[in-house]
Amino acid sequence: MNLTARVYGGSKQLSVTSDHDLAALDRLDPARWAATSVPVSDLGCDPAFLKAVDAEGKGRVRVQDVLAARDWAFARLADRRDLVRRSDVLALSSLDAAQESGRQLRRAAEHVLTQVGAAGADRLSLAQVRQFMAGYAGTLANGDGIVCPDLLPEPEAAAYVKDVLAVLPGAKDASGQQGIGTTELARFLAGAEEWLAWRRRGEAFDEAARADAALVDGLAPKVDAFYLLCDLARQQGAPPAAPKLEGAAEPAAIERHLADAPLAPPDPGGALRLDEGVNPAYRERLDALRAVAGRALGADAGELTRATWRQVQAAFDGLRAWSAGRPPEPFERLDRDRLKAMLTSPALERVRHFIAVDAAAAGEVAQVQALERLVLHQRWLLELAANVVNFSALYHPERRALVERGALVLDGRRLELCVKVDDRAAHKKVAAEGLVFLVYAAVSGRSGEAPFEVVAPVTTGERGRLRPGKRGLFVDTTGREWDAVVVDLVENPISVREAMLAPFRRVAAFVNKKIEDLASSKLSSAETSTQGQLGAKVDALPETPPAASAAPAPPTAPSQPSALQNTLLVGSVAVAALGSAAAYVASAVAQISPLELALGLASVAGVIALLSGFLGWLKLRRRDLSLLLEANGWAVNVPMRVTRRAASRFTRTPPFPPGTHRDLREERLPDDFDEATLAAARRRRRRRGAALIALALVAAAAGWLGWAPEHRERARGWLERARGLMGAEVAPITSR
Repeated sequence: MNLTARVYGGSKQLSVTSDHDLAALDRLDPARWAATSVPVSDLGCDPAFLKAVDAEGKGRVRVQDVLAARDWAFARLADRRDLVRRSDVLALSSLDAAQESGRQLRRAAEHVLTQVGAAGADRLSLAQVRQFMAGYAGTLANGDGIVCPDLLPEPEAAAYVKDVLAVLPGAKDASGQQGIGTTELARFLAGAEEWLAWRRRGEAFDEAARADAALVDGLAPKVDAFYLLCDLARQQGAPPAAPKLEGAAEPAAIERHLADAPLAPPDPGGALRLDEGVNPAYRERLDALRAVAGRALGADAGELTRATWRQVQAAFDGLRAWSAGRPPEPFERLDRDRLKAMLTSPALERVRHFIAVDAAAAGEVAQVQALERLVLHQRWLLELAANVVNFSALYHPERRALVERGALVLDGRRLELCVKVDDRAAHKKVAAEGLVFLVYAAVSGRSGEAPFEVVAPVTTGERGRLRPGKRGLFVDTTGREWDAVVVDLVENPISVREAMLAPFRRVAAFVNKKIEDLASSKLSSAETSTQGQLGAKVDALPETPPAASAAPAPPTAPSQPSALQNTLLVGSVAVAALGSAAAYVASAVAQISPLELALGLASVAGVIALLSGFLGWLKLRRRDLSLLLEANGWAVNVPMRVTRRAASRFTRTPPFPPGTHRDLREERLPDDFDEATLAAARRRRRRRGAALIALALVAAAAGWLGWAPEHRERARGWLERARGLMGAEVAPITSR
């Protein structure tokens, strides 16, 4: 048998594209599997199929689970072409008629086709199986041995089941309703007999005895506390001081105080007198206790010692034992006579009959469930193998891996590989070691469905405007759209181009920041100086205005320069500084030929770009997506390199629709647009024009200086005059 090993993500892995490849998986060592253990929650396929594969319910799919699923399907399929096609339609001719399991499945399939109105068809779809199962679950004989009142055809039997459910919680039927089975019925009958026997034993205790027992048990904590206080008084030689209620109190506060106080003042002798000196709040109950104690002791009980109190309590031990033996089920919800009748009712035998009829259908239901399982294996088995034996689906442009949850549309790009994340902090700690630029996004916006988070790698282009808080769109694998917002980033190089331009962008950002800081500081100092001078002028003004008739005083020369003069002075100094700097730059540039200057700048920029790009390339070639899966609990054996082709698969900028005409002209505003918008557009055009003119002038000046020596001599004369005017030391320009 010929097998093929192909390179997926920089690693050589076994290709699984046919049933022959599946059959050969026994010969493949688990160390050669791309993943040996996968969380079930990460696999985006039919939940019923995953439940069948993970038969033990451990929440993970391992190597042996995949092999066992393959063996189960192969034992029932003689023709496996539809398994290779990943079809959810089962051809009856593909069942293995040589095996009893195959023959049983064929009979079940023919029965299902007849019930769904497709008798005589030779193909059965997953939808038809589930249609039959949904209708079958709502019938009496659905194979689970649980009968529900609403599905029973006889009213007496239905009423019997309802009464049982009034006492017991019951069990859930395949239809989703509560019902009873053999276990619940046996529990009810045994409990009913026990409860009736318990009630018969309780007839020995009349209502008066039960009331006396309730009184004794209710007063027991207070009486026991009284005897403890007596013990304390005997030890101290004097009764302990009782807490007093200070000041005027509300009646409710007085009642609470008396309720908390002892039954009577503590007696070192240890006797509780019931005839006098008791707490008024307990007077009536203690009088009743005196009568109860008299009946229990056979004599009048004017006082109770600890010993006689225990005798009174012991008189009701039998009643307490009877109360403790009460069955836990609430049989009192049914009338006693009704409960007795249910033990011998004819409806009991009818309920047992219907339970037996339901349970007898279990074999047929099991075959229908096996039929659903086989169709699911035919649809998903090869795809599951292709996601754990190798990661081919991740790199195929027209397929989606089972781990993928959809695509993020952000910043004009589609991030195609989105993996669900439950614990972002733990995932980020592991995934960051893969050196991939990662975007974590919170996905929400569909009513009735809980929000969740996904992570997506960015593998081509540049960072752009990706940042926390950036909003986008999430499109799941079914095409539904969700709102998405970026909540976190793992920053790493994305492309060689970005790495080459990074130094220049950092220099530009540094220069811009310094210019802004310098301009801000100069402006702040100028404002402070101007405000101080204006404040001094205002303070120098007379407090009272001169008389209206007085002649105006002749103007005098100001002793301090005015604010306008200061502003002009600061401006002139700034212009002079800029002119000096420009003169120095022009002096230096004029001594170098334009060609040498251009070549020098280009060589420096090229070295920086190439070095930065090379360092970025070294880091990019070590990107590994396997850590993205390992952070989610996958046991991955192979690295998942982000090759050039894979990078364009995971992150892409979609093209315009075919046939789109490209017009490079800028869209102009219509003439009837509002005046403010038109004025803003005109200002933008003027600024762009001024910038182009300035660039052209700079280029012309550089060319003029480098054209001929006499031009540089003339420029040197200008610089000499500028030096004389500004008093600055400017290096002379010498001709070459």
